[in-house]
Amino acid sequence: MQNPIVIFDAGIGSYSITEKLRNAFPMADLIYLADRASFPYGHKSLPELFRSIYSTLYFLQKNYTPQLIVLASNVPSITVLKQILPLIDVPIVGVYPPVKKALNISGSSLVGVLGVQSLVRSEQMVGYIERNVVEGQQALSFDASELVHLVESGDFLYEKKKTRSAVKRFISNITNRHPEMDTFTLSSTHLPWLSDYFVSLFPAFNFLDPADDVVASIDSVVDGKGETLGLVSTSQHGQFGIDDFKKMLNTLNIDICLEQVVIPQKDTSGLCA
Repeated sequence: MQNPIVIFDAGIGSYSITEKLRNAFPMADLIYLADRASFPYGHKSLPELFRSIYSTLYFLQKNYTPQLIVLASNVPSITVLKQILPLIDVPIVGVYPPVKKALNISGSSLVGVLGVQSLVRSEQMVGYIERNVVEGQQALSFDASELVHLVESGDFLYEKKKTRSAVKRFISNITNRHPEMDTFTLSSTHLPWLSDYFVSLFPAFNFLDPADDVVASIDSVVDGKGETLGLVSTSQHGQFGIDDFKKMLNTLNIDICLEQVVIPQKDTSGLCA
């Protein structure tokens, strides 16, 4: 592959960004990595997350000569990416909740940020929201881990009635408490896979996909052959195996060449503050 763009997170979520990049840059070579061995990012301590993300970035830089790497996960983008950027020679684009955009289109100036628990409860997320709101505006964070699990487990594909009920209950619980809230950011890359449920159940609300901002932030791309390669790192205990992942891709009608990889974990004890 010729100077590919690499997109990765800990599971199926990042493929939604891969599809958007393919549409925007049809001749670019893309590598999509599902870092299943590190799943889930959201349950790791900050030192553990730093080590995992740094190790993956180092592995990709060393082995694939990428022109750009997209860290397609809100949690590490908000919490550890700033520390890692000086340690990697390849340009890296993170994924961030589009809070400012959400507030600009909201009719009530009150928006909801949906993400996993470790994101919405982090000090970094609190600071991020504070930097993106002005007087008279408010952004509230909500733990959407149960919806993320529906995607990562594949239930959103195989148990649609259960998924529809869970999405309806989750958003209704929020809007019952905050009836003026009309706009949400899907601040886990897994959540856009549920967009059809969000839109059909709550057509009057706005649901923003951060992937659109990722694509818009990329100015120029070195063209290749327009190929896509899939990489999967699997867990040592076999909980998230490559066969299960292939099954999920097949159900989504995603047909890409898939290779299993092992990502050595680096010693970051002297790097993480």
